[in-house]
This record gives sequence, structure tokens and C-alpha cells, in this order.
Amino acid sequence: MKRTKILALLLALVMIAGLFAACNGGETGTTTATEATTTEAATTTTESTTATTTATEGTTTEATTTATTVATATETTEDPFAAFAGKEFTFSIKNCGGLYGDRETERGTGFTAALDGLMEKYGCEISVTHDGDAGKMDWISGSILSNNAPYSCLTGRQSTWIPCLVNGYLFSMDELSDRYGLDFTSEETCNQYYTRMSRMFDKTWCLDFTGKYFYTKLGHFYAFNGDLTNAAGYSSDEIYQAIRDFKWDYDMFLDIAGKITSDTDGDGKPDVWGVALDTDGNEAWSNGTGPIVLGKDGKWVANLQDPNVLESLEFMYKLSTSEYEYPVYGDTVGRGDRRSMFYAGQAGFAGLYGGNVEEEGTGSCTFDLGITPIPHCPNATNYCMNVADCDFIFIPMNVKDIDLVCVLMNELGRLMTDWDAYLDELAVNLNGSEACLEIINDYLLPNGKMNIAKCSDNMYQIVRKEFYRDIYTLEKTAAQAAEAYQDTVQAELDLVFKY
Repeated sequence: MKRTKILALLLALVMIAGLFAACNGGETGTTTATEATTTEAATTTTESTTATTTATEGTTTEATTTATTVATATETTEDPFAAFAGKEFTFSIKNCGGLYGDRETERGTGFTAALDGLMEKYGCEISVTHDGDAGKMDWISGSILSNNAPYSCLTGRQSTWIPCLVNGYLFSMDELSDRYGLDFTSEETCNQYYTRMSRMFDKTWCLDFTGKYFYTKLGHFYAFNGDLTNAAGYSSDEIYQAIRDFKWDYDMFLDIAGKITSDTDGDGKPDVWGVALDTDGNEAWSNGTGPIVLGKDGKWVANLQDPNVLESLEFMYKLSTSEYEYPVYGDTVGRGDRRSMFYAGQAGFAGLYGGNVEEEGTGSCTFDLGITPIPHCPNATNYCMNVADCDFIFIPMNVKDIDLVCVLMNELGRLMTDWDAYLDELAVNLNGSEACLEIINDYLLPNGKMNIAKCSDNMYQIVRKEFYRDIYTLEKTAAQAAEAYQDTVQAELDLVFKY
């Protein structure tokens, strides 16, 4: 009897243990079902993960996969253009060729259609104009202080954007790239030659969209009359080969210019000149250095009395004598008249820049037109091209909706930047010369740099209107001018860069 009771008790315990096991199994099944139901409700995909999982590791993997699927589905179903809806963006980008004022031309019509396409794509208003006042320091500082930013970007030259960046008014392109994906290092979005010229303090501060609708003007170079140089014993092909062989130097240039200068009517005065016009002081950078350089401590310093600079200044002085160039004494003939003299075939060489490559300028020449870099001095290792007017695009710190602006800047860059189209346009006003385009592509742009002597409006007045002028007009020798202006240039650098 007692044994029977013990067996019954054991049997009851076994049954209770089975019930607990069944209950635990049922609880696990319920939890899994609930999780599956929740996952199905959250995801928008019809694809299901494994229905049954027998290991803890498998359950974790499934949960991770499901979470990733949900996140991906959410990202792809959001409207990427919703943030732009109804907003207005106005970009102040420098006007070239009257584009923004005259949209009836073929180029203008194409630009308008492209903008319309962007507005339809993003559901916002986009206008491109150019406000010249907004590209000046006083306007920008007022805009920053009042936190009033009517434009999504501005355009101005280095005499504006350098003081602005020193004062902390500008975004760097590096920051905008890291934070918002601004694609400033792509050749399809920005012209890299010019964009890189704005690099300072290890950051890039500006963009350049040179192409079909916008362009930055080339720096200074010499144009030459191939008919006159040929008559003087130097064919165009010889000059181009000398450039390729790095033999285009001061001596060769002055030899040709001296042989061209002539009195053809016998009145005792030259009526054909070797040189109509200099390169506006940019010869000062042609001997491997320049009158302003970046010191080892990262500060800009005046370098006017460097022996290599003095040698290039002496070339400027010699160039201005009546043996070579139409006299500059007293500035009796303006620079525009000197260019016209060259276009009319009355001079062998003329210092020009990109703004002169136009229909009324080089496009009007009827002779064999060629171009060269500024000839180099003995200690140079490369040719030089100083870009006088770095009219680049920059973005002030108070611009609204900066994340959206960066998206649209990428779009505008891809729309406007087209180096081949720009070269085609240049070629039209360079008599279609392949040799001229070779000089631009191989010798000018690769050696191009921003003219730091325009880091402020006042510096331009000091360097170009006083220092260089005293040499060109033969009022001071190279050494005298360098001594006279060394401290003045340094004082202005200290002021601009806040040293």
C-alpha cells in the first residue's frame, strides 16, 4: 500500500514536470510569434526571413537583418527633395558675356532651360544673377553682422575673399565637403586649376565653374604678331619650339623685340614697336619667386629685395626703354590704346590677359596671331602665369539652408563647368590656333597662381600703381623701387593677415 502511494506520487511529479516544460515551450513560441508579427508590421518589404530559429545566434542574426531591412526601406521611401519644396535660392555668380541680362541668345536659352530642369527636379525656385556690390568687403561684413544673407553664394576677387576668410566670414570648401558632400575636388563639378588657386592655410576657400556659362579670365601672357616676328628672323614655329624646350627667356624675347622696332617712314621715329604693352607687372614673378612669398613660418612676407626678384625687375626696367617698347614715360598713352596698336599690327608683342581674348580684341587681328608665356629669367625652373583677377565663388558663414545649398552647388557646377567648351570659345578668338591652345593647356594653366599682390585693394594700389609704375616709367631703378616699397608692402600684409 505504502509502495503504491509512493509510485503515485512519483507519477504526479513527472506529470507536473511535463506541464512546466510544455508551458515554457509555449511561452517561447508566443514570444517568437509576437516578434515576427511586430517585424512584419514594421517592414515594407514582402521578403521574409527564416520562419523557425532553433539557436540564439540565429535569432540575433535574424533580428539584425530585419532591422537593416527596415532602415533601408525607410531611407529609400523618403522623398529626397522634400526639404527643398517651396524654398527660394539666389546664387550671385559673376556675369560673363551678358548671360544673365540677355537670355535670348542660344547660350542664354540653354542656360535657362537647364535651370528650369533643376527647379522642376527639386521643387524650388533657383535664380542665378550677379550683384557686384555683394562681392565687396563692406557689403559682406554688413551682411554678417546683421545676419542678413539674401544670396546662397557670392562672387568676388581675392581682394575681397582673402580679408573675408581671415576675418572668419567664410566656410571652407573642405568643411562643406565633409559635412554636406560639396564635391569641389571633381573636375566635372569645378575647374580644378582655378579652384586650387584659392587654397590658403591648408584649406580651399572658393569654387570655380569655368565653362559654357561662366569663366575666370586667364592670367597675363604675351601675344605676338607672327608676321612681324617672321620678318625679324623668328618664325612662329621657332618661338613655339623654344617655349617647349624652355628656351623662351628674356634674352630671346628682347632680341626679337629689338629687331622689330623700326622706323618705316624715315622720320627718325619708330612707327613699328617691338612691344606695345607689358604684362602689368607680372614679369616680377618670372624668376622662380616673387615680391611676396609665403615664409617658412606660414606667414606672407615682402620679398622685394631678393636678388632673383631684382633681376626680374631689371628686365621690366629694360623692357620699358624706347629700344623695345612704346615709351611709358608720363603714361601719355593708355593701356587700351597700346593694345589697339598691337591689334592693328603696329607691334610685335603685347602683354594681354584672358579678358582681351574676345572678338574686339585678339579676335580682330588679321595677322598670324600667337601667344607665349612671360619669358623666364635665368633662375626660373618653370614659366609663370599670375592670375590678376581671381573672381571666384565663395560661401559666407551666414548662408541659410547650407546643406541644401551644397546640393544645388553641385548641380550648378556640373551644369556650368566645361573646360573643353571654354577652350573652344577661346579658340574662336585666337584664330583657331591649336598652338595657342597648347600654350594655354601645357604652359600657362599648369603654372598659374593667384596674384597675392591683390590680397587687398590697398595692396593693389601700392604694388601696381606705385611700385611697378615707378619702374615702368623709369622713375626708379629696380633696386631703388624695391628699397622704397619693401616696408610698405610688409605693413599692408601685416594688416590684411592680422600678424
